[in-house]
Amino acid sequence: MGKFILHIKKALVTVFTLGVTVLVSTFLHQLSFSASLIPVLFVLSVFIVFLVTKDFFRGVIASIASVLAVNYAFTAPFNRFNFSISDNLFSAFIMMVVAVTTVIMTLRINRLEKMRAEIEKEKLRANLLRAISHDLRTPLTTIYGSSSAISDNFDTLSREQKLSF
Repeated sequence: MGKFILHIKKALVTVFTLGVTVLVSTFLHQLSFSASLIPVLFVLSVFIVFLVTKDFFRGVIASIASVLAVNYAFTAPFNRFNFSISDNLFSAFIMMVVAVTTVIMTLRINRLEKMRAEIEKEKLRANLLRAISHDLRTPLTTIYGSSSAISDNFDTLSREQKLSF
């Protein structure tokens, strides 16, 4: 049940992020902003989807949805899919490559962060064990030395010397 809810949350994040991007892009398109800004917004939304969900599959789905949304709504001819125009096809390909590459690079960065955290955790554990070992070794060495001195020289030591050890 917990995994199902997590999948639903990730799906909602994906839909919400892409929906907000469509709304913002539509607003910017209506205001006649540069057409090159809209694909960048969609690549940013793919990045946000991946950062929030940490799910490669959702990042790729968001990339495909972004390419389709840009082609359909923000590239001439508007409100139609058209990949037959070489500019549209090339733009879609570049946008897909950039979006998927962003997801892959973010995934690698996350893995490196986890590895770095594991290494740091292992260093802390090793340092703690060294400190505990040192703290135990010092009194044990004293006890061992005293008991060795007593056992080696038992007959020659006075009672006071034995008690002081």
